[in-house]
Amino acid sequence: MAQEDGNNAKRPKLIQVIGLGHSGTTLLDAVLGCSPKVVGIGEALRTLDHRIAPNSSTFRNLREGRFQEAVCSCGETVETCPVWRPLQPHLLGSAAPQSVAQNLDKLWHAARDQNPSMEYLLESTPAGIGYSAELSAHFDLRLVFIVRDVRSWGASQARRRKVPMHRAYAKWLAQVPELQRRIEASGLPCFRLGYEELALAPAKALGKLCDWLGIAYTDEMLTPGAFSGSHIANGNVAMLKGDRTLSIRYDADWLTHGRLDVRALWLLRRAATINQELVYGNGVLQRPPKK
Repeated sequence: MAQEDGNNAKRPKLIQVIGLGHSGTTLLDAVLGCSPKVVGIGEALRTLDHRIAPNSSTFRNLREGRFQEAVCSCGETVETCPVWRPLQPHLLGSAAPQSVAQNLDKLWHAARDQNPSMEYLLESTPAGIGYSAELSAHFDLRLVFIVRDVRSWGASQARRRKVPMHRAYAKWLAQVPELQRRIEASGLPCFRLGYEELALAPAKALGKLCDWLGIAYTDEMLTPGAFSGSHIANGNVAMLKGDRTLSIRYDADWLTHGRLDVRALWLLRRAATINQELVYGNGVLQRPPKK
């Protein structure tokens, strides 16, 4: 369970969910947002950083001020969402420049005003580790590193981006260990969670994560579409559709992806150890002992 020292107890609490894109970062944002102690805000860092060009229609609506066309996962548009509405000048860049910590502090207080029981604000920009040093100076910061099985993630990338499987595996093998190295170098408290653990044994996996955060697990977390209190204005498109039936389920398409070539098989062997450690390290998917 997370512990507080004297300094951290005085600072607002922030959870950063770190991982590769399409690894469950936004899903976990919505899931933990089912707790009255957590309010998720999606990919806020990426959204508010004007060095980053928009890469989706939702993101462009936010950056170009079409707030009535940008829907928050709370069901309101960003024009009327009580958490995002105060940040509209910063989304446009028309306000005086603010640091990422200052912008997140505004979001923290806007979320707390809507939910007085909130303890944690949760941010889920996948590669947000680059902001962590600045954020840790202002917030009591905890990291959650979510990693998807290289085979599942590779098949997803091959399907979405039409890239050869061996290139998808090579990207995973380059970027996941680098994220792990940067997280370890930060010295920040971190919980490692496998996407497969979350999707296939959600109650057990979330129970361990909630214990670490010091919040209560609830069965509502299994159906975040109906119960999440997150305010996701930019992130996984599925979370922005307001689907009240959204639940945790596993995409097993990779099991029927087909035969792998020699290059992909070689990369799989290289990835095997770190894949096992990061994706299945909490032991919630252990096979039962043979009788």
